[in-house]
Amino acid sequence: MAKVAGRSTGGIPLPPTAGPGSSTATRGLVRRSATDGDGRSVHVTLTAAGRSLVDEVMPGHLETEQQILAGLSDRQRRDLADGLRRLLEHLS
Repeated sequence: MAKVAGRSTGGIPLPPTAGPGSSTATRGLVRRSATDGDGRSVHVTLTAAGRSLVDEVMPGHLETEQQILAGLSDRQRRDLADGLRRLLEHLS
């Protein structure tokens, strides 16, 4: 089972930026730097190439997101956002 900062992800696969030597780092899209503390976490920041890629793919991503959510009412969208927010808080 995958773990993030020593905690189980509950079977949820880790994103590509999570593993050591991840393809995003080796492709020069992100820069990793050590954090102060116990060494179990790192700061990950976008490089110029990473920012350029995000700028390129974001419009298509947002369009797909709108298509996925099109079948939900405003209330259902708010409920979904609230539920996802609580899930993230629980995982933090």
